[in-house]
Amino acid sequence: GDFDPASTKQNEFRKVVKETVEKLNMPKVIHIDGREILKNASGLMAGDLVHPSPEGMEEIAKNLAQYIKKEMKN
Repeated sequence: GDFDPASTKQNEFRKVVKETVEKLNMPKVIHIDGREILKNASGLMAGDLVHPSPEGMEEIAKNLAQYIKKEMKN
């Protein structure tokens, strides 16, 4: 989740990353929206409010592993 879901800066960053991945045109490189691997905004609550806390990193690892397993089957 976002601290500010309406944030233009966050949305623009996501758009640029997604478009960059698409422009690479590399089938093995996929875009995964960060909100899909860190679904709980409280997972971002490290001291700087930017980087994930240890719990956030654990959530990212678990969800990213699911994506990797799914892609390996394809």
